[in-house]
Amino acid sequence: MVKPMTPEPILRMLNGLWITQTLAVAVDLDVFTLVSNDANTLEKIADSLHTSARPIEMLLNALVSLDLLEKQGSNYHNTQLSETFLVKGKSNYYGDFVLMETVDLLTI
Repeated sequence: MVKPMTPEPILRMLNGLWITQTLAVAVDLDVFTLVSNDANTLEKIADSLHTSARPIEMLLNALVSLDLLEKQGSNYHNTQLSETFLVKGKSNYYGDFVLMETVDLLTI
């Protein structure tokens, strides 16, 4: 039996772009560093970034869905992965590499 053709492969490719852009924006805004330094509520993060809460909330929720942040009540916490590799100043910081690889995406 022939399997019907679906747009699933294209949708997976688009999902990859969404994931990459979400990671790049979070690193560019230093979200993981802010969370690590106790700016761990929506309000504190938005205030630190001098922006409104709604777009930051959307970004934080996306990061939770990617397992880069955890949410407990109104507090956000880095996962072990993001705390180890995405907090500026840590010895294993990969944020500069993320930004280097995604610089063109951030200018779209």
